[in-house]
Amino acid sequence: MDFGSKLKSIRKLNNLSQEQMADLLFTTQGNYSQYENNNRVPSLDLLKRLIDQFDLDANWLLSGSTEQVVNLMITVLAISYL
Repeated sequence: MDFGSKLKSIRKLNNLSQEQMADLLFTTQGNYSQYENNNRVPSLDLLKRLIDQFDLDANWLLSGSTEQVVNLMITVLAISYL
């Protein structure tokens, strides 16, 4: 799974629009869209905000692993049934 796909999965799992996600990360919706489409590389500051905001593992975010997305989906589903 590429970076843009992971970013989109995180956004969708949190029921956020691109504009809402951009606001959380202190960027514009246009820039955010380019990150999801792998047309732009985020700054280190943006990556740190993303990792902190969603409690992500940096190695997972920057690698090809999909395990954390699956775990995040399970957590979101469990919370939604509480």
